[in-house]
Amino acid sequence: MLDIGCGDGELLAWLTRDKNIKGQGIELEQDNVLACVSRGIPIIQHDIELGLEKYADNSFDYVILSQHCRP
Repeated sequence: MLDIGCGDGELLAWLTRDKNIKGQGIELEQDNVLACVSRGIPIIQHDIELGLEKYADNSFDYVILSQHCRP
């Protein structure tokens, strides 16, 4: 599974731990990338606005793009 704009990796960490998935994140913000690394999440720092050319077609079974709204 690929989590696009994975933030601090909270969702991906939960899915990996509780649902036993194999996942990877893609995130631009340095602080979020470091948070993912500290969680043990495989991550690539990349701007998705420039495209996802690093990934071949059909590289993942599922792709998530979610947005968290915080008060």
